[in-house]
Amino acid sequence: MKKPNAQQPPSGAHLKTSLRKFAASSPDQQHHYVNLLVKLMNEVLQAGTVNDAIQPILDAFMAHSSAQGAFYLKAEQAPPSTLGEVVQPSMFAVWDSVGRPPQGPTIRDALNHGVPQQDTFVTELLDCSPVLIVDNTAAQASTSVFIPLGIGSLVAAPVYTYKQVLVGVFVVYHEHTHAWTQQERALFRAISMTPTALAARFVNQQHTKYTYEDALHALGLVLEHCDDDTKGHTDRVTQLSLRIANAMTLDDDACDAMRRGAYLHDVGKIAIPDTILRKPAKLDETEWELMRTHTMIGYEFTQNLTFLPEASQDVVLYHHEKYDGTGYPYGLQGEDIPLLARIFSVADVYDALVSVRPYKPAWQHSEAMTEIHDMSGHHFDPQVVTVFETLF
Repeated sequence: MKKPNAQQPPSGAHLKTSLRKFAASSPDQQHHYVNLLVKLMNEVLQAGTVNDAIQPILDAFMAHSSAQGAFYLKAEQAPPSTLGEVVQPSMFAVWDSVGRPPQGPTIRDALNHGVPQQDTFVTELLDCSPVLIVDNTAAQASTSVFIPLGIGSLVAAPVYTYKQVLVGVFVVYHEHTHAWTQQERALFRAISMTPTALAARFVNQQHTKYTYEDALHALGLVLEHCDDDTKGHTDRVTQLSLRIANAMTLDDDACDAMRRGAYLHDVGKIAIPDTILRKPAKLDETEWELMRTHTMIGYEFTQNLTFLPEASQDVVLYHHEKYDGTGYPYGLQGEDIPLLARIFSVADVYDALVSVRPYKPAWQHSEAMTEIHDMSGHHFDPQVVTVFETLF
């Protein structure tokens, strides 16, 4: 379906640990880092080569910290993907670097010839999860191996495939001891959550789909952690909308599109001020006017994700349309609203009703179901509501 001509939109396992630490940073820091993540995702996803994907991440580490240099260690050959077993690469080489190279005697061999997997240098780096931050590599035996490498303090962010095969490591460093600040630590954790994983798609193209899924899911969770009152919302509405889609016997492609759209449905809120997102009361009309722009801003973001199907973009753009034509951004009516957006709308509103918000307590399940039923034909597609009610 073509978008309306009027008002066109403007042109794994360690994730939860990272998110808890990310959430401990201030709201201003979170907003800054989310915007940086979105920028990096756009650059990396549009990259045509490994270098194009890695360089923006190295530059971000350098530009937003006091690091003297950074480099990326990449597996020289991608692990076999045709067999079921997990195969770790045997050799890593420096693929790209920025800043001043380390000055230690051992690092020169590493830079020139690569580093075997069994080397303590690689072992120490690649055992870290999700990100290793060391102020003084000489302070403990487990990190003292970095001293001959000319690295006195470091940050290491490993890159894994969805099968936990190691394909590379981003290393940020100082030659001497250095106390990484809280702001720097928040930056490193934020960047390690999403963009670093995207680099794996160039090393192991066969699993690109899973890399994309992990990246979109991570970004959705990062976004909701900027709003203290929506924890778990992304996963809940994703699962609930998929249950409805499955009950309506939608095919696998439609369900995949639903899941990806659900991950990103509120991505446009990165442009909404925290004073509005966190307001402990109902929004006034001026604030609502600004809040309503998040669907079009989110759609603009999805335009840069060339792998994202149009049906996923429809979820982001149209999930606040209403069946009777009173929704936004275009006031579409009935079946002019794409089906996936009509499905997601029910899941999204239900979860909002049964969850605590700054301006209201959580409703009981029975109250929310009554509200959904009463809004059938007004806010919601009656067919979708009927299927939704059968789930309970």
